[in-house]
Order: sequence, then structure tokens, then C-alpha cells
Amino acid sequence: MQWRADRDGVALKFPPAHPFNPLAALRLCIAAGSSADAVEAIFAHLWREGREGDTPECLSDVAAALGISRIEAALARPEVKAKLRANFEAALADGVFGVPSTVARGEVFWGKDATLMFEDWLDDPVAFESDALRALRALPEGARRA
Repeated sequence: MQWRADRDGVALKFPPAHPFNPLAALRLCIAAGSSADAVEAIFAHLWREGREGDTPECLSDVAAALGISRIEAALARPEVKAKLRANFEAALADGVFGVPSTVARGEVFWGKDATLMFEDWLDDPVAFESDALRALRALPEGARRA
């Protein structure tokens, strides 16, 4: 990821530990309304500034910038927890299994390398109906996530 960011001229600084527990950051995003501004602010905190994001305390600055003064209370709200659980369940039901994943019309496109494929599919979904591609859809699963 760092190599790709450097190559593409994208500012990227990893948080102090990786992987980290994203629960607090995900709840903050929901508490802030899941807007593009909320996503951008949290992403910048974690991945441009390279700051911690696994506790409410670590996210207090970005929460304040998003208009949330009592972060612990906001992240503990039952509706915030329920929305995150619902988002998780919906992602599992859609077949999402990694980041980034894009789901459109029942199709899952996973990975940065699939972005161009997704864009082509949006332009011409019929192009993805060749005999070879249809045959791949019929392959049996060799392993299943528990």
C-alpha cells in the first residue's frame, strides 16, 4: 500500500500499529452521520496523519472537528452500535470480504486492482457475459469462510 501511494503521489502515513481495531473509528463515522466529510476526516486522521484510531480518546480531535464533543457517549449510543452491526451484516450478505470492495447490482468488485474492471462493468455489463466469464461463475467453492 505504501509503494502504491508513493508511486501515485498520494500522501500516506500508517498509524503507529497495523492492523488495529477499527471499531471506535467505524462508530465515530456512524455517529457523525456517515457523510463524505466524516469519512474524509477520519481517513485523514488515520492514514494521512498516521494517528491512532482504536480508542475514543485517540479520536477525540477528529470527533470535535465533526461536531461531537462527548465522543465516548456518542460511540456508546445503542443506535450507533446497531447501525454498525447492520452494516456489517449487510456487507457479509453482499459477499464483501476485503477492502476496498464495491457492490453494485449484486456484483462484488474487490481490491484496488478491480477498480478499472468495475468502471468497465458500469459502462458495459454485457461485456462480462462471455462464455469464459459465465463458466467462472459456476465454479464450486473450494473453501468457505466460517
